[in-house]
Parts: sequence; structure tokens; C-alpha cells
Amino acid sequence: ASRREGFTNVPLTSSAELVDWGPLQRIALPGVQLTDRDAFALGASLRYLHNLNQLDLRKVNLNRTGVEFLSIGMVAAKLSMLQVLWVGGMWSSEIGCDDCMRTFSTALIQSQACALTSLDFSVAMRPPGGVSLVEMVVALRPPLARLELGDTRFGGAGARALSDAHTKYGALSSLQHLDLFACHIGPWGAEAIARALSHELVELPIETLILGDNAIQDRGLSAIAAAIRANSTVLAARLQHLDLSGNGLGGDGQAACRAFAEALAEATVVGLRKLNLASNFLGTALVPIAELALPAMRSLVWLELGCNSLTDDALAALTSCFECRFATGIESLGLYHQPRVSDRAVARLLSSLHQGAPRLSVLHAAALNMSGEAGGAAECALSLLRRGSEASDNGSLTPLQRLDLRDNGPLEAALASQFEECRIRRPELELCCPGDAWVEDEDDVFAILNGVPSHGLLEHRSMVCEFVQSFWLVQGDDSGAELDQAPFYIQEPDGSINQASTATKRECQPMTIRLAASGRLDNTLGIVKEC
Repeated sequence: ASRREGFTNVPLTSSAELVDWGPLQRIALPGVQLTDRDAFALGASLRYLHNLNQLDLRKVNLNRTGVEFLSIGMVAAKLSMLQVLWVGGMWSSEIGCDDCMRTFSTALIQSQACALTSLDFSVAMRPPGGVSLVEMVVALRPPLARLELGDTRFGGAGARALSDAHTKYGALSSLQHLDLFACHIGPWGAEAIARALSHELVELPIETLILGDNAIQDRGLSAIAAAIRANSTVLAARLQHLDLSGNGLGGDGQAACRAFAEALAEATVVGLRKLNLASNFLGTALVPIAELALPAMRSLVWLELGCNSLTDDALAALTSCFECRFATGIESLGLYHQPRVSDRAVARLLSSLHQGAPRLSVLHAAALNMSGEAGGAAECALSLLRRGSEASDNGSLTPLQRLDLRDNGPLEAALASQFEECRIRRPELELCCPGDAWVEDEDDVFAILNGVPSHGLLEHRSMVCEFVQSFWLVQGDDSGAELDQAPFYIQEPDGSINQASTATKRECQPMTIRLAASGRLDNTLGIVKEC
């Protein structure tokens, strides 16, 4: 059942046992708003689902009564076959959420849910609720391989409880994926996680570690570096995805970053495939990482360094790494929003990518102070685009599939025409030139219509434009055949959005702005016409 009606039609008083549930194994209700009556119906039905192995309640809002009804049903159900449990949304008030977490965790223990392999609790929990959740994991000792707690207030106390669950009880011996994104763990929480990573007696087979937006600072990075050094034969070899974005790294200089780089350089095998260091304060602290760590990451395919206030020295170290062909496996590189770099340093880096990153298919190079003049960084970016024609003759080169050059200097006319020629020759190319708007999803469309610049990659959606923008929104190709029928929205000076008349559309001379085709949409958005 995936619709609310599937549960509200179940008799709620005494005849739930009359429903022929059959061998139902999965219940998915993401985004469904359950009333207390619905929660009671769901809880009452669980006792008859003996084969249930997946329960998806993401983005489901429940009050305390609803949680209690559902918990009572779970206790009676004996969910010994349940392997995947995804829970998210708002539970009661923030303070009441702690009681809800305690009730729900106790219900899982009493229902004997010992087969859990994937657990996602994206509810508005606080540290006490996080501790209750960890206590449930310790009591059940499930073969948990995936734990996602992102965007919660799990906190440092929750991180310490999680560390103790592994170091004292070995309850995380199967954990491969840990997501603590934006959980407010701070440097103390990072130190606790590092203790679990470096534990000698019980190995933690972690492959994905997401600690972004936690303000762990250089103190937390030093702890992670020490854990890698202490357990390099296992941790460095197993870890494939590490997210340390938005943590204030580099704020205290290069010491912590150098320790992190040295720990990776000393490891016998480094299995990292994805490394996210975006939105920190690296600056020149990237130099030791580029000189020591990147050459050791032979498996690296995805690197994010955007929003780090990098300097020309940092770009020079990164350029040397590519010139020496130490990072030939890179497929996606994020360098966006570096206000301190020069066009010359960017040009040298982009030139090094031509042969130094033969597999590169995605490059985010927005806001890199490119001048847009011939002979500069913009022309080097054009050379990378033209690598597509060389790729057909040289199997070792991969053509660029996505290039973002927004928020750089305007292109010279000759360069602009050459970029447009690349666009025409390669219709599959997702190219965003200076002045273009890049739409990632429906949220970006609404942002554009409301006069907010679409910074899907930079996540600067809170920036409000002071100028009035008007857009065509067209479904389909860019032939212009649909312009008369397309809705045209104009933002009035008072901020309101109104649909313009046909006459107004005719008076405007639209300029085409390309949109990236996004697989997350039902159909390609097509193009936006800006007046």
C-alpha cells in the first residue's frame, strides 16, 4: 500500500484480522500525513504482517499519540523479519520528541527487531533521543550495515553514545555507512567517532562516513587523522566516501590538514573514491593535501573543493598534482566560488586537466574570477570542451558532459560563439556560461520566478536579488514554437508574481538561457527565456 486510503479503509475496531494481507513484505508511506486514527490502523495491522521486512515512514509527521499507537502495534507484531526501517518527519514538539524516541526505541526492542540492516532516523531528535536510539542498537545487536541520522540534533552526546556502543559492546561491527550530516556533533563528537574508528579489538568496517556541516573544526580533523594513522591498514583501505564539508577546516592554519594528508600518504592502500572538503576555510591549507594526500588516492573519482577561499598557491599545488598525473581517475571536480584566485592560476589548472584528468566528465568552475578574454581561463575551458572530438579518436580521453562557468566575467564575442558552437554540436552537453541560470530542480525554478538567483551548486538560495527578473518557462525544445502558449511570469516591483499578457510577451525580446537536464524531474525543463 502506498496511499493513505489503503489504511483508512481497514476496519479499526475489531476486524483487522479479517484483512487478507498476504505475503506483504514492504510498506512505503513516504510523505503521507498520518492522523492518530491512521497510526492506530497501521499499528493494529502490523501484527498480521509476518513477512514484513521494510517499513518506510520518511517525512511522516506524527504527534505523541500517533507514535504511541504505532509503538503498541510494533510491540504486538514481533518484527523479527524487519530489515529496513526508515523514519522521518516531525514528531510532536522538539522536547516531546525525546519521549517519542524513547517510546519508539523501546517498542523496537520489545518487538525483537534483531534483523535490522538499514536504519534511517531523520526526525527532529535531540541528544537524549539520540542516546535512546543508540541504547536500542546496543540491546538488539542487529547486523546494522547502514545508519543515517542526517539533519538531526543528534549532538556530541549522541556521538559519544554511538562510539561507546562500538568500543564497549561491539554493536556496530557490521556498520558500513554512517551519515551524521548536520547533526551538531562538534569537535568532541568527532573525537568520539574517531575513537570508534581506531578501536583495536573490534574492527569498524566503515566505507562511507558523512560528517559534513558539523563544525568539527581542525580539532576534529586531527582526531580523524590520528584514527587513520592508527588503523591505516583497515580504515584507509576500506573507506570509500568521506564528507568533511562545512566544518571550518583550515581555520587554525595548516597543521590539522597536514596531519590528515600525512596520515593518508603513509597508508599502504587508500581506497577513497569520493572526498568532499567544500565550504571550509582551507586557503593555503590545501597545499599539503594536494602534495601529499592526492597522489596517494589512486582510486579517487570525485573531489569537491568549492567555497574554500583558495589562493593561487593552493591552485598551483593542485595543478602540479594533475601535471604529474597523480589524479588521472578524477571524473568530477568542484572548484566553484574561489574569490582570491587569479585568471592566470585558473588557466594553468584547467590546462593541466586536459591530459592530467583524462576521465573528467563534470567540472564546476563557477565564480573563479575568469576574465572571459581570449588566451585566459575561459579559453582553456573551451579547450576542455573540445576534448570531446579528440575522445572519439583517443579512447583514453573522456569528453566533458557538464561544465559550469556561472558568475565569471562575460565572454568575448568570439569565445561566446565558440561555446555556442560546442552546444549545438553536442546536444547532450550540460553547459552553463557566465550570465546563465542553472536549474537543478523544481525549487530552482520557483527561486528564479521569485527573483532569487538560482545557485543550485553554491547553495546560496538565501541571497535575494535587488533587480526585477522576468522569465519564459517553456516545456520542450528551444525552437520557439511554444512561446505563444508558454506561461510568462513577471515580477512586479512590489514582489508579486503575475502572468503577463500575450502583448507583453511579444514586446519582450527574450534571450535564451539553457537549463541542465535533470533526471530528478519528470521531463526536461527545456529552456528559460529571460527578458
